[in-house]
Amino acid sequence: MSKTAHWLVLAAVGDSEETFVWMRLNAQAEPDGARGEVTAAQLSTLAARYPDDACCLLVPVSALAIECVHLPGRHDAAGLRALPWLVEEKLAGTMEHMVTVPLARAGENIWVAALEQAQLTRWQAAFQAASLRLEKIIPDALALPLHDDAPSALRWRDGWLVRTAGWQGTQVDDNWLTLWISARQRECPGEGPVCCYGDAPPGCSDWQVQPQSDAFMLLAREAVRADLSLLPKPVSHVRWAWQQPLYAAGAMLVLLFAWQGLGLWQLTHQGDALEQQVRQQFSARFPGESQANWQAVVRRAMAQQRGGEFAQWMAALPPLPEGVTVRELSWRSAALRLVLNGEAAGLARAQQRLAEAFTLERQRDGAFLLTLKDES
Repeated sequence: MSKTAHWLVLAAVGDSEETFVWMRLNAQAEPDGARGEVTAAQLSTLAARYPDDACCLLVPVSALAIECVHLPGRHDAAGLRALPWLVEEKLAGTMEHMVTVPLARAGENIWVAALEQAQLTRWQAAFQAASLRLEKIIPDALALPLHDDAPSALRWRDGWLVRTAGWQGTQVDDNWLTLWISARQRECPGEGPVCCYGDAPPGCSDWQVQPQSDAFMLLAREAVRADLSLLPKPVSHVRWAWQQPLYAAGAMLVLLFAWQGLGLWQLTHQGDALEQQVRQQFSARFPGESQANWQAVVRRAMAQQRGGEFAQWMAALPPLPEGVTVRELSWRSAALRLVLNGEAAGLARAQQRLAEAFTLERQRDGAFLLTLKDES
């Protein structure tokens, strides 16, 4: 149900589209007592009197066709483009400038209303000219109360409105009512008796009479409650035109942040694992080396995004001979620089051990520049 505070429900008088009866109801479908009759030219007076009200127009169900078509696959905008051809196949003919409006879906079946664009335009024209907010156009037969196991009927104008199912209804002239009843009984032999609002027609004593004192009020109340309309909804397609790239951009941002978060978590995890590994390697290979020194080396290696390679090099470092300690260790441009302390014999043994896994280059200041040998 709409959130509007009040509704103006209108219906054309007879076959004319120039005169309307109208009734005002609140959002709970309760009449507030205001009702009357206006011509199309006088609709502006309703707009001035009730500027915030939404309008609902009841139209003859005989002015359109309602068909159930089978549409496999997705019922999205692309799939629904096939509806006009499917409806024309059901109608066994063509309708000039036809408008198709999906009413309901049940699995792969869709209930569709089909009518001429010119007729829909005529219904809207008087309301647009009067600046009235027309939110619903409802076939009058579908404004009858719905019963699960039986049709509902109402004396309306010069005939009978009959609602046979949720999305099916018809208008039957008095002269054809007996024939329609006979055909309906043959088609649906197990169907319950018709629920008739008001006096039953002659010869229909089996109809279940329901209380009804005002036919228009009954239709108006059901119309306010109804969640259907013959008005096409192009707004959804316009909205999707800008929402689709917006949603795509939003999804990309979410993926980007997720990827960055994952990368940060991986770097943090790698950094923690590297620090733990280097701590163990330092304690085993370089006893006495300060914690601040190896932490600085690790940070420098991670900043160069070569943490894995640095860990590999640290794993390849052999334990230093007894009496030899590290005075300085640094990581520069994919090379490890070591300055060792110790006696000459110990330093010579350390150099031999390092040369097993690294290419050594002696610096002027006595430091060793280590480059990991290619295992291949």
